Amino acid sequence: MVFNVMANNRDDHVKNFAFMIDANQEWVLTPAYDLMYAEVPGGEHSMDLLGEGFSPGGQEVIQLGKKSGLSTNEVNNSIELVMTAVEKWPEYAQIAGVTKKTMNYIQKRMNRNLFPCS
Repeated sequence: MVFNVMANNRDDHVKNFAFMIDANQEWVLTPAYDLMYAEVPGGEHSMDLLGEGFSPGGQEVIQLGKKSGLSTNEVNNSIELVMTAVEKWPEYAQIAGVTKKTMNYIQKRMNRNLFPCS
């Protein structure tokens, strides 16, 4: 949820996860996938956060985290970890061969989505 907001992944629907059977024949969550910058028609997230789909931010993330049983520290740690990763976007973009123009476009959009911890 935090990544989708900060990285502007508007295509954040419930089918972006799966299960697989591990070596012990037990079901486990797959590693994360389909996590990327994505605009969608209309600009709204596929999944809203507390009813906010166009511009969810820190307030919604923090409230949902607490509503889900996470402590303030757990919510803040998640926010800090994701923000640190998202702020490294230019490095990741360069490694992936993203053009400077596209990198800057995405960076500007993601900068509007960053928010501090509570």
